[in-house]
Amino acid sequence: MPDRKQRSRSRKRHQVRTPGGLTRQHYKRKKERAARCTSCGKLLGGIPKINIRKQPRSSRTPNRPFGGYFCSACVRNVIKETARA
Repeated sequence: MPDRKQRSRSRKRHQVRTPGGLTRQHYKRKKERAARCTSCGKLLGGIPKINIRKQPRSSRTPNRPFGGYFCSACVRNVIKETARA
């Protein structure tokens, strides 16, 4: 029986045939996707595409306003809009 933490709905289930001839369920973690801009959907630069939780805090997101949420073009537009208002 797998651990309770692995039997969650967020993990994918795969049927695996064991060497003894039985079929068991293995629970695999979903593959992480690359970060995208929240407004236009473009891939974000400066953010690694590997498992971000294993990265140190300083290298997870760019060090600028809205870094990690908006791409550079959208940040430029947001800053312009706030300056005009």
